[in-house]
Amino acid sequence: MKNTLQKILLAACSGTLLVASWPMNGFPALAFLAWSPLMHLLENGHQSGWKRPFLRAMGWSFVALLIWNAGTTWWLFYASIPGAIAAILLNSVFMSLIIGVAHTVRAQFNLRKGLMAWVALWIGWEYVHLRWDLSWPWLTLGHVFSENPEWVQWYEYTGVLGGSTWVLGLNVAVYYAIRKWSRWGAIGRSSAVLGVIGAGIGLPLWFSSFLFQVDAQRDAALAPSERATFSVTQPNIDPYTEKFNINNANSAQNLLFLIRDILDDHPDFVLIPETALPNGFDETQWDTEVALKILASSHRKRQPETELVVGATTYLRYPTHAAPPLSARALPNNSGWYDVFNTAFHQRRDSVLQYYHKSKLVVGVEMTPFQRVIKPVLGEVLIDLGGTSSSLGMQAERSVFTHANGRVAVAPIICYESIYGEYASGYVQNGANVFGVITNDGWWSDSPGHRQHFSLTRLMAISHRRAIARSANTGISGFISPRGEVLETLPYNTRGALSRQLPLRTEISWYAIYGDVLGRLFGWMGIFFLLYARVQRIRNPKPSRVK
Repeated sequence: MKNTLQKILLAACSGTLLVASWPMNGFPALAFLAWSPLMHLLENGHQSGWKRPFLRAMGWSFVALLIWNAGTTWWLFYASIPGAIAAILLNSVFMSLIIGVAHTVRAQFNLRKGLMAWVALWIGWEYVHLRWDLSWPWLTLGHVFSENPEWVQWYEYTGVLGGSTWVLGLNVAVYYAIRKWSRWGAIGRSSAVLGVIGAGIGLPLWFSSFLFQVDAQRDAALAPSERATFSVTQPNIDPYTEKFNINNANSAQNLLFLIRDILDDHPDFVLIPETALPNGFDETQWDTEVALKILASSHRKRQPETELVVGATTYLRYPTHAAPPLSARALPNNSGWYDVFNTAFHQRRDSVLQYYHKSKLVVGVEMTPFQRVIKPVLGEVLIDLGGTSSSLGMQAERSVFTHANGRVAVAPIICYESIYGEYASGYVQNGANVFGVITNDGWWSDSPGHRQHFSLTRLMAISHRRAIARSANTGISGFISPRGEVLETLPYNTRGALSRQLPLRTEISWYAIYGDVLGRLFGWMGIFFLLYARVQRIRNPKPSRVK
């Protein structure tokens, strides 16, 4: 009983430390220690000769990971109780599976190689978790530094998986040093601990400070022609009781006053939030949509140079003879198919509309996972949060909205997409020199959810060295520098608009070119450890007790 209580306390300690390190009110340095209690628990179990090590490791790690998931993303309950339970439980299970596999690999190696396998398998898992249908990457370990961007300016080379590697690497160093403490002499013991931990913390912080200064100087040297003025609007409409119960024309009329308030700032672009026009219209017949005419009238006379990025629900029809996408829905009487999109459209001063369709969709809300298998059996299985309760359409390429002046090229990033680093690199490669995020964070009430969402976006700015203009229905609208600094914001539950000049950066960061190289590298390393462990098990069925 005493031994079981100790294990529970160790697992709970890891989970609690992870919660205490997380944005918004956490202290991120705690993440460098958070995994050590769980590592100690699992290694003691290994040394004591656990039977069924995979299940034991998975079970005890699940305790820690459930605390972490629930303690940091509990605000999902505001949007959907079933959705929150599913997200918290499934993510905890997936994470504990990885640790169970890592502990099984440890049985065939010494401690040092076992911990290396843990790191490789975890980072490889985070890489996969950014890409599959059940993606929920909110708790990628590298996100822990979102409120301290001055610590991780080197994300322009590694992205957030570099932060994950930093966290796990230091946990391994700390735990390994403590585990070996009794085997070293006093001088060797002190120098090893201070050397590993000091260099592991000090060098990345120093390099980050250096990069911060270099990038600040780069911004300061930009010519006036390399800057543009952006305005963000925040209409502050309740998504549960108001937003989806008014027509597009009334929504546009409501936005009209916000736009007119900031026209004297001479904005090049005005950003209007996700699904600001909530009732779908046919993209091929946009010129008959009354709401678009109202929005066009908001600035054409006073500021004809201003262009709009607007969030809307749109749809496209497909003829009966065409093979429809998997997301398409049938029209009545076998008259064809249609797709519904969460759309950002670019209203240019020449009246031409360009479209981008959100393509990183929220699982269970905007898309059914594994549709090829599930849809024929269960149909659309989604949570209705307004607007639509069927899978949305997507597009393959990242569209960039280029101003008629040719200088400003905006990446239209919609909501959830703002935490997918390599995905956003496609915008930069297609010429985007600034990021425009439109979102609707009102689903989570005044909780850490919308604050975390804004905070994680700061890391996207660093990874790609692009300034960000962010327009939220309600949540946090504002501006972020290419170094992740918050320049100006509108708080939650506030109606208004802001304008600011932002730098137009054209250089492409190493990360924007090569993406999540660390994820691919560690993924292959994890596969190597798995295969090598399998060979070792065949050759020697008895688990290793090597420390």
